[in-house]
Amino acid sequence: MSGPGWSPDFKRLWAALGTSNIADGITFSAGPLLVTSLTTDPFLVGLAVAVQFAPTLLFALLAGAVVDRVDRRRLQTVTHTFRALVLVGLVASIATGSVTLPIVYGVVFAANSSLHSYLILAYADGDDVSTDVGFYYSANAAGRLVGTLLSGLLYLQGGIDAALWGSALFVAATWLLTLRLPTLD
Repeated sequence: MSGPGWSPDFKRLWAALGTSNIADGITFSAGPLLVTSLTTDPFLVGLAVAVQFAPTLLFALLAGAVVDRVDRRRLQTVTHTFRALVLVGLVASIATGSVTLPIVYGVVFAANSSLHSYLILAYADGDDVSTDVGFYYSANAAGRLVGTLLSGLLYLQGGIDAALWGSALFVAATWLLTLRLPTLD
């Protein structure tokens, strides 16, 4: 180990987690920004933020039970493929002028991922679980911070499309990183 609790599998999960949270940070900022191009109603803009928290609130218990019973690497692969396709679909709806508030709300709901939080114990070192959980939360916070800042930079350079493509690319990178994780039954 090169650090406390850092098995090779945990390093891979930690890298995937950080990358996934950069994508989440970008989407977290880009979603409400996109809503402001569709409406000036502050409630509807705020709703775009609230919808991003709904998956964790609604599915936390169920997701934990599912993760305990399926091939975790396959679940991550499917989840991140779905997230990337949803984001690409949103960019396509913007390009064709067919984007609506329900589409944006659906995408920010579906693109949120807290899957890695359910996997932390599976890949953590039994002797250093507390340290590993701390590193997990640091990657979570750092990734979302970097993603939020990156969202603004991407928006300045290429508009909302660039920000959403950036999020999709980070989700794709997460998908690639999860392919290197061992299968856990």
